[in-house]
Amino acid sequence: MDGLTWTRPYSQPLIYPGGSNTLTWDSKCITSGAIIKNDGMYFLFYNGFSDAYGPWGIGLATSMDGINWLKRPDPVLSGTSGNEYQLIPTSVIRRGNQFLLYYTVRNYPSYKTCVATSTDLVNWTKYSGNPIVTASYAWEGKMVSSSSVIADGDSLLMVYSSLQG
Repeated sequence: MDGLTWTRPYSQPLIYPGGSNTLTWDSKCITSGAIIKNDGMYFLFYNGFSDAYGPWGIGLATSMDGINWLKRPDPVLSGTSGNEYQLIPTSVIRRGNQFLLYYTVRNYPSYKTCVATSTDLVNWTKYSGNPIVTASYAWEGKMVSSSSVIADGDSLLMVYSSLQG
Protein backbone atom coordinates (compact mmCIF):
# COMPACT_ATOMS: atom_id res chain seq x y z
CA MET A 1 0.00 0.00 0.00
CA ASP A 2 1.42 3.33 -1.03
CA GLY A 3 -1.48 5.51 0.17
CA LEU A 4 -2.05 6.68 -3.40
CA THR A 5 -3.62 3.66 -5.07
CA TRP A 6 -6.99 2.51 -3.76
CA THR A 7 -9.39 -0.29 -4.67
CA ARG A 8 -13.05 -0.78 -3.76
CA PRO A 9 -13.35 -4.42 -2.68
CA TYR A 10 -17.04 -4.00 -1.78
CA SER A 11 -19.71 -2.68 -4.11
CA GLN A 12 -22.25 -1.97 -1.36
CA PRO A 13 -22.13 0.43 1.61
CA LEU A 14 -20.97 -1.10 4.88
CA ILE A 15 -23.63 0.72 6.93
CA TYR A 16 -27.03 2.04 5.90
CA PRO A 17 -29.48 4.67 7.11
CA GLY A 18 -32.12 3.44 9.53
CA GLY A 19 -32.53 -0.10 10.72
CA SER A 20 -35.28 -2.67 10.80
CA ASN A 21 -37.60 0.18 11.83
CA THR A 22 -37.64 2.77 9.03
CA LEU A 23 -38.62 5.55 11.44
CA THR A 24 -35.27 5.66 13.25
CA TRP A 25 -33.42 8.88 14.07
CA ASP A 26 -31.06 8.24 11.09
CA SER A 27 -33.59 6.85 8.61
CA LYS A 28 -33.11 9.51 5.88
CA CYS A 29 -29.35 10.00 5.77
CA ILE A 30 -26.03 9.00 7.24
CA THR A 31 -22.61 10.41 6.39
CA SER A 32 -19.27 9.28 7.73
CA GLY A 33 -17.40 11.57 10.03
CA ALA A 34 -14.64 10.43 12.36
CA ILE A 35 -13.08 7.08 13.18
CA ILE A 36 -10.70 5.84 15.85
CA LYS A 37 -9.32 2.42 16.75
CA ASN A 38 -9.16 1.67 20.46
CA ASP A 39 -8.27 -1.67 22.09
CA GLY A 40 -8.65 -3.50 18.77
CA MET A 41 -12.11 -2.08 17.97
CA TYR A 42 -13.01 0.56 15.40
CA PHE A 43 -15.40 3.33 16.48
CA LEU A 44 -17.07 5.21 13.62
CA PHE A 45 -18.91 8.43 14.44
CA TYR A 46 -21.35 9.46 11.74
CA ASN A 47 -23.94 12.14 11.08
CA GLY A 48 -27.55 11.03 10.73
CA PHE A 49 -31.05 12.43 10.57
CA SER A 50 -34.63 11.54 9.74
CA ASP A 51 -35.55 15.10 8.67
CA ALA A 52 -33.11 17.30 6.74
CA TYR A 53 -34.63 20.40 8.37
CA GLY A 54 -34.84 18.96 11.89
CA PRO A 55 -32.14 18.24 14.48
CA TRP A 56 -29.24 16.01 13.40
CA GLY A 57 -27.39 13.60 15.65
CA ILE A 58 -24.06 11.84 15.87
CA GLY A 59 -24.30 8.07 15.74
CA LEU A 60 -21.80 5.38 16.63
CA ALA A 61 -21.05 2.16 14.78
CA THR A 62 -18.40 -0.31 15.98
CA SER A 63 -16.43 -3.01 14.18
CA MET A 64 -13.70 -5.50 14.98
CA ASP A 65 -12.55 -5.80 11.35
CA GLY A 66 -13.53 -2.49 9.69
CA ILE A 67 -15.96 -4.36 7.41
CA ASN A 68 -18.81 -5.63 9.60
CA TRP A 69 -20.37 -2.78 11.57
CA LEU A 70 -22.90 -2.67 14.39
CA LYS A 71 -24.77 0.62 14.77
CA ARG A 72 -26.01 1.72 18.19
CA PRO A 73 -29.77 2.37 18.06
CA ASP A 74 -29.59 5.91 19.46
CA PRO A 75 -27.27 8.84 18.76
CA VAL A 76 -24.37 9.40 21.15
CA LEU A 77 -24.87 13.16 20.74
CA SER A 78 -28.13 14.78 19.71
CA GLY A 79 -28.93 18.08 18.11
CA THR A 80 -31.05 20.44 20.15
CA SER A 81 -32.89 23.63 19.42
CA GLY A 82 -30.82 26.78 19.49
CA ASN A 83 -27.04 26.77 19.20
CA GLU A 84 -26.46 23.04 18.64
CA TYR A 85 -29.18 22.18 16.14
CA GLN A 86 -27.51 19.98 13.52
CA LEU A 87 -24.34 18.06 14.46
CA ILE A 88 -21.68 16.67 12.09
CA PRO A 89 -18.69 14.74 13.55
CA THR A 90 -15.30 15.68 12.11
CA SER A 91 -12.45 14.32 14.30
CA VAL A 92 -11.91 12.10 17.31
CA ILE A 93 -8.63 11.79 19.19
CA ARG A 94 -7.35 10.33 22.42
CA ARG A 95 -5.53 12.47 24.98
CA GLY A 96 -4.43 10.33 27.93
CA ASN A 97 -7.54 8.66 29.37
CA GLN A 98 -9.93 11.02 27.63
CA PHE A 99 -11.34 11.13 24.11
CA LEU A 100 -12.22 14.37 22.33
CA LEU A 101 -14.89 14.37 19.63
CA TYR A 102 -14.87 17.49 17.47
CA TYR A 103 -18.01 18.31 15.55
CA THR A 104 -19.49 21.01 13.36
CA VAL A 105 -22.71 22.62 14.48
CA ARG A 106 -24.82 23.63 11.50
CA ASN A 107 -27.44 26.23 12.25
CA TYR A 108 -27.74 27.57 8.72
CA PRO A 109 -26.21 29.88 7.63
CA SER A 110 -23.88 29.68 10.63
CA TYR A 111 -21.38 26.84 11.16
CA LYS A 112 -19.27 26.50 14.33
CA THR A 113 -16.84 23.98 15.79
CA CYS A 114 -17.60 22.31 19.12
CA VAL A 115 -16.12 19.48 21.19
CA ALA A 116 -17.38 16.75 23.52
CA THR A 117 -15.43 14.52 25.92
CA SER A 118 -15.68 10.86 26.88
CA THR A 119 -13.73 8.20 28.74
CA ASP A 120 -15.41 5.23 27.00
CA LEU A 121 -16.23 6.45 23.43
CA VAL A 122 -19.94 5.85 24.09
CA ASN A 123 -21.05 8.39 26.72
CA TRP A 124 -20.23 11.95 25.71
CA THR A 125 -20.41 15.29 27.48
CA LYS A 126 -20.61 18.46 25.42
CA TYR A 127 -18.04 21.03 26.54
CA SER A 128 -19.75 23.83 28.47
CA GLY A 129 -17.60 26.44 26.68
CA ASN A 130 -18.84 25.46 23.19
CA PRO A 131 -18.46 26.63 20.52
CA ILE A 132 -14.67 26.49 20.63
CA VAL A 133 -14.11 28.05 17.18
CA THR A 134 -16.42 30.51 15.45
CA ALA A 135 -16.02 32.69 12.38
CA SER A 136 -14.23 35.80 13.57
CA TYR A 137 -12.33 36.95 10.48
CA ALA A 138 -13.82 38.45 7.33
CA TRP A 139 -12.39 35.63 5.17
CA GLU A 140 -14.32 33.03 7.22
CA GLY A 141 -17.74 34.49 6.47
CA LYS A 142 -20.23 32.67 8.75
CA MET A 143 -18.65 29.25 8.49
CA VAL A 144 -16.07 27.34 10.52
CA SER A 145 -16.58 23.67 9.70
CA SER A 146 -15.00 20.32 8.88
CA SER A 147 -12.39 20.70 11.61
CA SER A 148 -9.63 18.12 11.47
CA VAL A 149 -7.62 17.83 14.69
CA ILE A 150 -4.39 15.96 15.40
CA ALA A 151 -2.17 15.72 18.45
CA ASP A 152 1.40 16.95 18.02
CA GLY A 153 3.22 16.30 21.28
CA ASP A 154 1.46 18.35 23.94
CA SER A 155 -0.29 20.51 21.34
CA LEU A 156 -3.43 20.02 19.30
CA LEU A 157 -3.44 21.28 15.72
CA MET A 158 -6.64 22.07 13.85
CA VAL A 159 -7.40 22.85 10.24
CA TYR A 160 -10.89 23.78 9.13
CA SER A 161 -12.81 25.04 6.16
CA SER A 162 -14.79 28.22 5.76
CA LEU A 163 -16.89 29.87 3.11
CA GLN A 164 -17.06 33.56 2.58
CA GLY A 165 -20.26 35.06 1.38
